[in-house]
Amino acid sequence: MQIDGKPTPAEINEASHIMRSKSIWARYLISQAYGILLLVAILWILISTLLSGKPIPWKGDGLLFAFLAAIVALSWVRIRRNKRRMQTALNHEFADAIQLETSGVKTESNNGANSFTPWSAFKGWRMGKQIALLNYAEGKRTLILPLSGLSAPEQQTLRGTIQSYLGPPSNRR
Repeated sequence: MQIDGKPTPAEINEASHIMRSKSIWARYLISQAYGILLLVAILWILISTLLSGKPIPWKGDGLLFAFLAAIVALSWVRIRRNKRRMQTALNHEFADAIQLETSGVKTESNNGANSFTPWSAFKGWRMGKQIALLNYAEGKRTLILPLSGLSAPEQQTLRGTIQSYLGPPSNRR
């Protein structure tokens, strides 16, 4: 079975969601600790001021809030920029064509280079709505199989083929 190897941005997004670690949000919160601490400080000041009956110091709190908003905005811009860069870089690395054979997976890149990976080199697989991921046995590498160019019966055939060689799909992220 022949598959177009270049995934669309939507397929890359789905692959990143499937491969994302469950601890991603904890790591994100740790990386944003400075902004979170500022937010907690602002809330503490506001609550303590309200409970004491004093007027709220809007100038100081507004400055802190503006600083916090700038940190969050810069973080958001950085994440979006890095995501676009990653998608562009990844698109150059993907094979132009992927062919599933009885002995393994053959890939062909745009510069004419071919590679072959036997089924024994994969330890498992996962299936998304738009992609299938084949996990290599060594390392944390994954082969992404875009499904957008396949019809529903072809996707079922692909699923059956992969399942016959690698067993049932893994639910683990």
